[in-house]
Amino acid sequence: MAFTPGTLPPKSIPELKSLIVSGKIILPGKPAVLAKAMLERPDCAAFESAGSVASRCGVSQSTAYRLTRLLGFRSFRDLRALFQDELRRRAIVPHT
Repeated sequence: MAFTPGTLPPKSIPELKSLIVSGKIILPGKPAVLAKAMLERPDCAAFESAGSVASRCGVSQSTAYRLTRLLGFRSFRDLRALFQDELRRRAIVPHT
């Protein structure tokens, strides 16, 4: 269903998407809704609190914490950092 204890969480958004698409991560109901919304709006996921992100998606704050654990992260802050890293990666424009 989700990562087993001791398994490392995904290191990037592309890795997270790949794990979901491949079926290596299967999220139940509301955590799946929240994950989909966060992937669609990484800007919100990167800078808002767990409660704010959850409220925006119509789920409870406890669902945000449950998703965090299901993905193998220790805290919502760690999950949020994954999205912050993705936004930084997107913002870097290669110099020619």
